[in-house]
Amino acid sequence: MTDALAAAVADAVRDLFAAGEVWRAVELGERGLHALAASPGPSPSKIDAALVVGRISAVANFQGDNSFARTIAIGAAAAEEARRLGDPLREAAAHDVAGLAHYYADMMWLTETYAEASSLFDKARWLLEPDRPGLAAVIFHQGLIEERLGRLDAADSLFRRAADLAEGMGEELTLSYAVRHLAFGHQRRGDLALALAETARSLSLRRHLRLRPYLPLTLVAVADIRLARGERVEAGRLYAEALSEARAMRLPCGEIFALLSEAAVARDDSAMVKARELAAAAGVIAGRVGYPRWVKAIERFKAGLS
Repeated sequence: MTDALAAAVADAVRDLFAAGEVWRAVELGERGLHALAASPGPSPSKIDAALVVGRISAVANFQGDNSFARTIAIGAAAAEEARRLGDPLREAAAHDVAGLAHYYADMMWLTETYAEASSLFDKARWLLEPDRPGLAAVIFHQGLIEERLGRLDAADSLFRRAADLAEGMGEELTLSYAVRHLAFGHQRRGDLALALAETARSLSLRRHLRLRPYLPLTLVAVADIRLARGERVEAGRLYAEALSEARAMRLPCGEIFALLSEAAVARDDSAMVKARELAAAAGVIAGRVGYPRWVKAIERFKAGLS
């Protein structure tokens, strides 16, 4: 009975998330894990359900849900259950979930030490080296920390290894993340053709996976590079799609950065009234969510309009 319930929870939550119902998926996942907690003892199926819910909870954290402690608790509990079962793959995945929530909390609130996240990613990597499934995601997350701390060469090296591992393992979602961040490096170095190829590959992978919440920010990434290449019409179409998708799914992060990108286009067209209106709309969303990172990004953009 427990295994059947765990599988049903994981499937239902996964299906809601894929359709873009992030907040309903989190709510259902929490209820499902509460029901599973009444079943005595650890089991692989219970851990798998917790991992599905935990990863979706981490996406919700990134998108404006300030319940980082919830996600960390899901990961920590799953890690302990996996440890009791002697299951290093599930234990590592659970450390990765908790580490990702710590990473987002540090990033959004501008504490940016990443100490807890680093510790958990190190634990996960130790369990998975040299080439176990899930290692690519952990290495990618370590790359995110290096990127945030400004150690860009180290970040690129980790992103490249993550991409290679993910491609070899058929882990397409992790591959889509890794190549997108490799594209940011190509863009910094002025290689817009390679940057576009990598972001387009990321977008293609995400459309193929049919996981709708992952689309808006990837659409913005592709559009930014097309705009840098002077492809304004195509960039505008992609920004509009990103904004429409983010609004339909009620994803604050996607909506904010699509609005800011459209505001930048308006600014460059000397349409300053429109640019201010778009930035103000982004500011309303950021103020409602309250993440300092977003608020400061909008403040910097507005300052550039004066």
